[in-house]
This record gives sequence, structure tokens and C-alpha cells, in this order.
Amino acid sequence: MQSELIKNFIITGSNRGLGFTLVRLLLERAIPHNIILTARDTEKFQDKFLKLQEKYPTAKLFLHQLDVSNKESVGKFSAWFGENHKTLDILVNNAGVGIKEDIYATKMASEEVAKNTLSTNVYGLIQITQALLPYLAPNGKIVNVSSIMGSLEKHDPKIKAKLLDSNLTTESLIVLAQDYENQIKARQLDGWAISAYAVSKSLVTAYTRIALRKVLKEGQLAMAVHPGWCRTDMGGPQAMFSDEEGADKIYYAMFNAGEDGNFKLYVDNKIYEEK
Repeated sequence: MQSELIKNFIITGSNRGLGFTLVRLLLERAIPHNIILTARDTEKFQDKFLKLQEKYPTAKLFLHQLDVSNKESVGKFSAWFGENHKTLDILVNNAGVGIKEDIYATKMASEEVAKNTLSTNVYGLIQITQALLPYLAPNGKIVNVSSIMGSLEKHDPKIKAKLLDSNLTTESLIVLAQDYENQIKARQLDGWAISAYAVSKSLVTAYTRIALRKVLKEGQLAMAVHPGWCRTDMGGPQAMFSDEEGADKIYYAMFNAGEDGNFKLYVDNKIYEEK
């Protein structure tokens, strides 16, 4: 029987970028808990995973296939987790999509870019969170990787007001996301930012700030974190921060951010308020 002292951490999208660097950070700091890595394609990740196991032979590492945008994949992963680990202590929703031309958009996102971006960054994040909520420990924590690229100031005041509405639920947030996609299809935005990435991160932060309040139990925590513009495949070589610096900010949210930061966005390890 697994010791009650052993905790379970899930890091989605941990096969590359900030997710993989975060795993290495946890291993280097000798975190004595189960670290569950996920990847869309576990076969492609197998060599890197085996090297981690060789380098850290005492680490409690697990790898499982997960595509957060695929309902069947999410179902299989959550069932496997429930059967093998049962209690979730920290979920890091790191899996994400960002297309450089869209992140720094000068024109409206294409229908395909908007669909792919929201499928993973918003619908996928919500889908895996909802699937794992039954396993979240009484003092469990959800860390959603977001971005100040999704600052509310990028939208018109009417959109900003909707994203700050205290009545926002998971269901109404999904409706907002679908409304944005419909506007993209019509090629006529009404108040939204032109970048699908910015929209997705605005929705992730709103989900963390407001919608998750309505489903988490007392004692459970959720926070969003902006890791910064990092030198990863997504961020590119010209980015301001190293992947280690970005991963360290996620690490801070995992282990150092407390109840005063519940349902907040962290930027540079400090609570970032938008009004």
C-alpha cells in the first residue's frame, strides 16, 4: 500500500519545453513524490524518459499517454490515475499550443489557428481538470500555466467585463470561447483580441480566477502562473528568460504560493491583479 506521505503530481505536456524542464527541476531538487509525466506521443518521448530514469534512479517517475484535447485519451488517463494513484496533490496544466505568428499577431487569427489553440489551451485544460477533480486531495492544488499575453486590456471593455464577471461558470466560459470561435469564422471580431493565443490565456486566467471557485472545495487551491517569455520551442531563441527561469516560476506556484494567492494570477512570483 502506498505511503500516505507520498504525494502525486501530474504535469501535462511534460515531454518538452517548460513541462520537461519543470520535471528536471523537481528531480534535481530531489522531490520524494510520484511525478506523473504525460505526452501526446509517448513513443517519441520514450528515450528521453528512459534517460531521466537512468539519471535519477531513485525517482518515482511515471509516464502515460495524454492528449488533453481528446476526450477518449482524457478518459483513459483519468481512469488509469484513479486506479493506480487515487489521490491528486498537484495538477500542473502545462500542455499548450502557441503559434508564433499568432502570439505576436498583426492580423486576426485564422479559423484553423483559433480552433487548434482553444482546443488545447482552453477546452483541453478544462476537460482534464474536470476529469481529475474527483481525485483532488482536500488540500490539493491546481496550477494553470497562463500568460500576461492574455491581459484583459487586450480586449474591449465589454469582453473584459464578461471575463471578470463573478457569476462566470465553467459552462458560461465555454460559451464565451465558442462565441469567439464563431466570430473568427465570420471574420468579424466584436471586442476580442486578434490573437487566438491571447484569447486562450485570458480564458484560462478567468477560469482560474472565477469558474474554479465554484467547483473546488474549501482547502483546495487553484492559481494561474505567467512563466514569462522563455527560450523554448514555442518561445524561440530570442526570448527573455531561460526555460529554467520559467519552470522555476511554476515551481513557486506549486510549492510556495499559498491561500492568499488562491484563484489569483502570479507574475514573477507575485500576485498580479487586473481590474
